[in-house]
Amino acid sequence: MTTPIRLPLTFSQLVSQRHEQSEVPSVDGLSASEQLSESLGIPTLHDLRSYTAHSEFVRRTPIAFARSHVVVGLVDPVAGPMLVVSDLTGLPACDTVIRILRTPFTIAFAEADAIREALNAAYEQLGGQTSQTLASIDGQRLESDGTSSVVREDLLDSGEREPVVKLVNSLLFEAVTTQASDVHIQPDEQQVLVRYRIDGILHDVHSIPKTLQNEVLSRIKVIGQMNIAEKRLSQDGRATVEVGNRSIDLRLASMPTNHGERIVIRL
Repeated sequence: MTTPIRLPLTFSQLVSQRHEQSEVPSVDGLSASEQLSESLGIPTLHDLRSYTAHSEFVRRTPIAFARSHVVVGLVDPVAGPMLVVSDLTGLPACDTVIRILRTPFTIAFAEADAIREALNAAYEQLGGQTSQTLASIDGQRLESDGTSSVVREDLLDSGEREPVVKLVNSLLFEAVTTQASDVHIQPDEQQVLVRYRIDGILHDVHSIPKTLQNEVLSRIKVIGQMNIAEKRLSQDGRATVEVGNRSIDLRLASMPTNHGERIVIRL
């Protein structure tokens, strides 16, 4: 007779089992996460700013998933990789992250607001990598023209996005973080020049290959809900994008030139 293999419990199964076996007394002065911590023997973290973001978690976990389940991957200098959640409902998401990343994590609790702040900080570090994004797609054949629909773009959401979407998001994110008042996308004969106006002065910041011109301009026009097929007439557009907890209103204007449409984005 074959003995069945007993698979290891997932975090959600293990903690739920332990939770059922223990009583959770109500203790005055302790938050919900601290009371869970006392009951289950899982640590509660009070200041997530003292931990670094787990790079693979940030790179491979969509921020929409992390926000929805209120979970963030951090690195403790002693304990190593850990997933921080606000309560037991986040444990199935932890199991999903572990399956995808194939990385052993420990579990910790923290307040939901602290986790959201840690998420924004972690993904902001990833969001401003315009030069790396340009280098990764320079010379590649893009599989999309960047015209997928946009409702309200989150500039920190870089997980599994099309290259041109990542590039445009990164440009806008960089403009926001450098406090630029507007972004100029100016095609010429050899390249597409990206310029930021900061304190009233235009700065040349990036040169996009001419091969990416149509995709980048189309993506920006989609964000502004402009007609991507119309390239001979000037157009105006509006959009709202998100950076962490902030909403940024954009006003866009396109103008035809000899080398393609020039677009100005006012932040």
